[in-house]
Amino acid sequence: MKNKNVLVKLSCIILAVVLLCCSLAGCAESKIMELGEVEIDNYLYEFLLSRMKGTLSGIGYNVDSVDFWNTVFSSNGMTYGEYFKAQVLKQAYSYAVSEFLFRKEGLTLPDESVELIDTLMDKLIERAGSKNNLNAELANYGVNYKILREIYVMEAKMQHLKEYYYGKNAEKIDKKDKDAYYNENYVSFKQILIAGYFYACETEDGNIDGTPVYFVKDNANKIAYDTENGSVKIDEFGKTVTDKYGDAVYYLEDGSVAYDKKNGVLKYILDENGERVPCFYGNEKLGELKSEADEIASLTVDAEGFDMLISEYDQSEGANEVMYLLNSPSYYSSQTASAKYLDDIAAALGKMKVGEMKVVSSDYGYHIIYKYENGDGAYDDEKYKDVFDTFNDDVIEYMFSQKCDEYESKVEINDEVWDNAIGFMDISANTLY
Repeated sequence: MKNKNVLVKLSCIILAVVLLCCSLAGCAESKIMELGEVEIDNYLYEFLLSRMKGTLSGIGYNVDSVDFWNTVFSSNGMTYGEYFKAQVLKQAYSYAVSEFLFRKEGLTLPDESVELIDTLMDKLIERAGSKNNLNAELANYGVNYKILREIYVMEAKMQHLKEYYYGKNAEKIDKKDKDAYYNENYVSFKQILIAGYFYACETEDGNIDGTPVYFVKDNANKIAYDTENGSVKIDEFGKTVTDKYGDAVYYLEDGSVAYDKKNGVLKYILDENGERVPCFYGNEKLGELKSEADEIASLTVDAEGFDMLISEYDQSEGANEVMYLLNSPSYYSSQTASAKYLDDIAAALGKMKVGEMKVVSSDYGYHIIYKYENGDGAYDDEKYKDVFDTFNDDVIEYMFSQKCDEYESKVEINDEVWDNAIGFMDISANTLY
């Protein structure tokens, strides 16, 4: 009887090991999709799921909350869990199509790419302390050492395929295709900023909203006076009135100090980081500024006329240059919280015609924007390199995704595996692999 119990326990252990190996190595039942002879195992889906969860965690979503995944965010009743799960499935499509096209084109992964992968895998083992430790960690993401290497090889093939089609820096993509992507995804404009704030500076009475004092440039201890329109004053003792620096004070006829506002500069108050301290206007003042902005925006002007308005009204410190924005919802707010207003500007520009003006409000005040025709090839202009720093990569990804979409209908999904696939709450957030 005792021997029988031992055999039963041993059989259970063996069965568990077999099932685990099938799960990791990819038994027939674990195939989630097929395209021709290419088969994609469920482990890839689970791994991509863990990556998506890690990405969402990195940008601030509460990925450990069931409530978050069950939150309905679209008019058709789709939840975040359903939406991002579908996005992961779409990613898995691209892996299947990539492997299919790689074979179809008769490509071979360069030896140096394989060497880089093996070097990376060695470093991962070294970081984990041992291969067993690494496998224990990777189990949280539905894979092991062998499978992770297979995924990295698939991704290297995908990159090699993109370079084969489009070049390393999109040099194989026709200008007309680049222009099409550029005009579809970018908008250009100039703006007049009616600032809803002012920077605290030295004033006559020391109060923030007092009369600002203008100083001679490059000399913070010499006040700039308008000597042409002002005149000095003599006190009751017959002496010329001087300021705290010992210089004669010039006054206007109304008794106010005659500052040289044209050539003088303000002495701003700085915070502990050496940054100027902003002071925001109240509602009454903001209302006045809004009326001013609306009045300017109601004018009918061409591009040259708008340039004249900029020189007259703009309170920003930027040069009078055309600016470009990626016309993508929430792109800028996802970069930095302080850039959220750029999303509002981009959204407004997307609905405007060239030559049209509109007022967009932000924490900074009121932006009177004027839409321009996109300049030819601005994505290659050194002047705008910061705006278009990822342009070539983005064009490649866009064109490759279109190519994958052509094959999507040919991919066969194993409904049983997909219906029983795990969700985001069943896997760890992967930010490392």
